[in-house]
Amino acid sequence: MHGETDVPLAASGTGTGLIAFLEHLVERSEMSIGAGHTLKHACQRVLSVETDPSTLIIRGVDVDSLLIRFKNKYRGSTMTDSTVAAYAQRFRRAVRMYQSWLDGEDWRAKDSPEPKAARKPRGSRDQTAQGAPKTIGQRSSSVSPQYLDFRFPVRPGVQAFIRVPEDLTLGEVERIGSFLKTLPVTAGESI
Repeated sequence: MHGETDVPLAASGTGTGLIAFLEHLVERSEMSIGAGHTLKHACQRVLSVETDPSTLIIRGVDVDSLLIRFKNKYRGSTMTDSTVAAYAQRFRRAVRMYQSWLDGEDWRAKDSPEPKAARKPRGSRDQTAQGAPKTIGQRSSSVSPQYLDFRFPVRPGVQAFIRVPEDLTLGEVERIGSFLKTLPVTAGESI
């Protein structure tokens, strides 16, 4: 996402234009690098079911059908169901933003986390016995800033949980990684 984005390509209304649009937002600092990368990666994965994303017209695409093809391609093979669901949610979000931008509307105004019918009441979260949300990338009930909750396997039988801001930057990721490197306990060492 470095360098000057081709704005005419971003305005093309195609799958490739969607990717250029996300790059354009990051270059103009209208979106954090972390959020832009997350959306861009999800869109690239979803669009990988198309032979040539540059010919896919986003306005006319049946998003549900495209996501079914994506789910069929990746579910159970290289991605967990929760990862597939997170990518699908991010793709829908990016398409809503892109269509608003193409229409000359405020793309941020339509940037809601999920359709209202799918939202859980504030304060109710599905949780495991350890208190970690069941869904990877689930929004926390915090008001501001928005957070995403992630569970991931550390080793067989051990899951970890992390809550990060939705607009996580690359610098923050590096800082978290550096912190995590200080945590391992070696044999014979106590905490």
